[in-house]
Amino acid sequence: VKAGDGWEFPGEKPPEVKKDEVLEASWWETVHTDEMDARLARISLPSMKQVRQIANFTVVDALYYMHPGHKEKILQAVAKSVESALARFYEHHPNYKGSVVLAGHSLGGVILFELLRTGSPKLSFIPQVLFTMGSPVGLFLHTADSIPNRSFSLPGGTRYFNIFHPLDPVAYRVEPLIAEELEKLDPER
Repeated sequence: VKAGDGWEFPGEKPPEVKKDEVLEASWWETVHTDEMDARLARISLPSMKQVRQIANFTVVDALYYMHPGHKEKILQAVAKSVESALARFYEHHPNYKGSVVLAGHSLGGVILFELLRTGSPKLSFIPQVLFTMGSPVGLFLHTADSIPNRSFSLPGGTRYFNIFHPLDPVAYRVEPLIAEELEKLDPER
């Protein structure tokens, strides 16, 4: 809303519009080059086409991420994409003084968690909160044998919320890894 749009009374300033904006930061193109996808298509069996498509675009992404060479490339791509999205936002909102919240779904949540946990590559900002939704962060920590200790917190005081549906086959809990007694505590509904 700008002054002079015709809605205001003489001498009245336009109201400050407060809203949330969601900006996408994608890493998928880092792994899914035409060459990689063509090679994957050549080795995929022709049976159960729909099931194989799901596997090729979910399980394969997790396998790529677990490979050290791809993992670093994906972490760098996510950091670059997040920084780029934030730069575009600040370009349109130069006076913005609010907080930044990150949210990642599924493997995207794992990637953001790792990016913040390790600080490599380093982001130019500290998010107020990280939300992971339907994410296997707990499974990845478990399989990497990288269990945070009881005093774990994300650097910079970033708060962490792991949101999941109890029937989601991809989501895993994180809190029982940090404190075993939390296994007995039912998740919040």
